[in-house]
Amino acid sequence: MDVNDDLALNVLNTIKYELYIAKLLFKNNKYEKAERIYNSIISKYPNDFRAYYNLASMYVHMSNENISECLMDKAKLLLSSIIMKELVSTENRLEIYGMLSNISLKENNPMKAYEYCQECLLFNEINFLIVNNLNVCLRQLDRIDEGINISWDILKLSSPYKSISIDNTSNNNFNIKNICIYCVKWGTKYNSEYVNKLYNGVKRYLIDEYYSKYNDDVSFEFICYTDDSINITSEINVIEFPIEVIENKWSYWWLKACIFKNNDTNKNNLCIYFDLDTVFIDSLLHLIDLPILKEEINLFLTLGAKYFRTEGRSCGINSSIIIWYQNQYGQLYQFLLQHYSMITKYIYKFDHYLEMMLLNSSYENFITYIQELNDFIIDYSSFTINNNVNNTSIICFPLSPKPHEVCETDIIIKKYWK
Repeated sequence: MDVNDDLALNVLNTIKYELYIAKLLFKNNKYEKAERIYNSIISKYPNDFRAYYNLASMYVHMSNENISECLMDKAKLLLSSIIMKELVSTENRLEIYGMLSNISLKENNPMKAYEYCQECLLFNEINFLIVNNLNVCLRQLDRIDEGINISWDILKLSSPYKSISIDNTSNNNFNIKNICIYCVKWGTKYNSEYVNKLYNGVKRYLIDEYYSKYNDDVSFEFICYTDDSINITSEINVIEFPIEVIENKWSYWWLKACIFKNNDTNKNNLCIYFDLDTVFIDSLLHLIDLPILKEEINLFLTLGAKYFRTEGRSCGINSSIIIWYQNQYGQLYQFLLQHYSMITKYIYKFDHYLEMMLLNSSYENFITYIQELNDFIIDYSSFTINNNVNNTSIICFPLSPKPHEVCETDIIIKKYWK
């Protein structure tokens, strides 16, 4: 090693040490001190991109805590300077364009986010964040078909529902004999209290009301897929996640696909899925009295994202509630099982997956948004603005807060979430 090599190594070690100290300060919320060190590194070593990137990351983090256009502008300026200086590798460029498109989405500028994602695609470079941001901004721009097609092109796959033959049999004169209610609990985000309170609401406003109104032999079954059955009431049929799902390390919302596992059977059970953070405040008989249930054997009822303020888009699905017949849609589970690694490498949201599978396919005509049939469902953010529960039976919590966070301060949630 010669003298120049020694100098280069000393410079490298110095930068790494200073970056390490700045990062520690950042983690401990000592933003001003971290900012000074990052700016010092930029001044001394203007061709090393890491200080630019880390400082921009800190500004974005700070803006999340305290929304500030100034911080966002600082972050964009730093990230743009990295690109202009051409200081980055492919991997770093992906991270930078991902962060720039993220900032644009936070600023409610989906077109700018789209432009950043497209710039990245010009380099024939993609990663998880770029694909997700592209999907989000295209849905906000009401260009969902474009997002779906790009996603399938990236995956080099196509929806099996484009080739599956459709049974157009009418449901006329079809008598529902079994109604299966599903929920999914994984990890620690939701505890058993959520499962039990969901069951209590279903029993109170669907099962008990049904039997008080009708004199027939319809049976109800409440099913919970979970990895932890501790403290879940014995009245619930608890089913462990399938072994193949565990072996493939499914997680988060992808486990919702388990509700479709046994769907290619001859059972014409009516199935209803609820997210755990759903609160019922009045009768749920609307859900099973919908006329469309007797019209379409292939129906896929779910929620439209455009009806929820927090979704921020005018198209696509919110799958907090799903209604279908059990002899349909088994491919939603089987296809994901077959391609889980590839799909989750690029696709972030389960709702995006549902849209890819069912929208823009031969089954699109069978998707109906429940809110178009009846206005008894509302998201919590709209409820808090209107403060009106007239005609409302169901309150959904698609983002934050969650029921346990407001049940002591909101008299409606406190009254009904029990």
